Amino acid sequence: MQSRSEEGRFDEQEIAHYHEVIAALRERGMEPFVTLWHWTVPRWFAKRGGWLAPDAGRLFARFAARMAQEFGRDVRWWLTMNELETFARHGYFLGDRPPGRTNPFAAYRVLKALVAAHRAAYRAMKEVSPSLAVGFTESVVDFEPYGRSPLNLLVMRAIRWWRNNPFFGELVRSADFIGLQHYFHSRIRVNPFLSAWGIQYNENKEVSDMGWEIHPESMYRVLKDLTAYEKPVIVTENGLADARDLHRALYISGYVEQVARAKREGVDVRGYFHWSLLDNFEWQSGFWPRFGLVEVDYRTLKRTLRPSAWRYKELIEKGIAAL
Repeated sequence: MQSRSEEGRFDEQEIAHYHEVIAALRERGMEPFVTLWHWTVPRWFAKRGGWLAPDAGRLFARFAARMAQEFGRDVRWWLTMNELETFARHGYFLGDRPPGRTNPFAAYRVLKALVAAHRAAYRAMKEVSPSLAVGFTESVVDFEPYGRSPLNLLVMRAIRWWRNNPFFGELVRSADFIGLQHYFHSRIRVNPFLSAWGIQYNENKEVSDMGWEIHPESMYRVLKDLTAYEKPVIVTENGLADARDLHRALYISGYVEQVARAKREGVDVRGYFHWSLLDNFEWQSGFWPRFGLVEVDYRTLKRTLRPSAWRYKELIEKGIAAL
């Protein structure tokens, strides 16, 4: 909603569009959740250094405050940022997403800057309206060592420290809730002949089209781990690429059952979002991964419900408490 080329200018036509979208959601009995930043930035912001610019946090807080002023009456639930660590890792360490850098020190600096920007945005939005529920999302992996090897345990802890965001605690201090994105389970075994730098050793009895292991119990373990932060949790993403819809119905049932299990044991889980409603553009993987409950024909844009969507509908109607 900010101008692509001019700092400080907002696109009033886009703001009006999103007022219409939010009103349409509410008319249909849906509660809107708004994410302010999911990795793209205006050109003018990128030219001045992006998230490494000295005033990046101030600029993001200004944007967040404006959005709270515009939409705060109709939107209670807000996510400042989506998967901060994922952005830093792919854009500044692995280099397979913009801006395409491969400098671990830059990745660390960007991650710190993102955390600071989140906290600034949180304060700015609360100044506009203290009643807003403001959080963030982070992709949390369930790591475990393979076997009883002390070396495997040591390496696992080091990987978990970075991959699950070393600044997670700082984020939580400026959050009303945690948005959990969960896709991955990873067994760590130090062996140079294995894949993923010789450390990952999953059983992979069932995998998604992208090779991600289907392991529902990992959802339960991650949710239990998050109780240490004493904040409500909303599962904001969980899903798989499955073009033929072979696994999705059982996947949804399995992971949602583990959410219900955690909730029964006292984890303050407030909601679950499946990723995704529609097939989507999956960053550097393009359009081939099919995450949608609804299939999209990219030539005609025709939408078709996949069979697994009906299973999700049943679970919604039943409710987590009944599982």
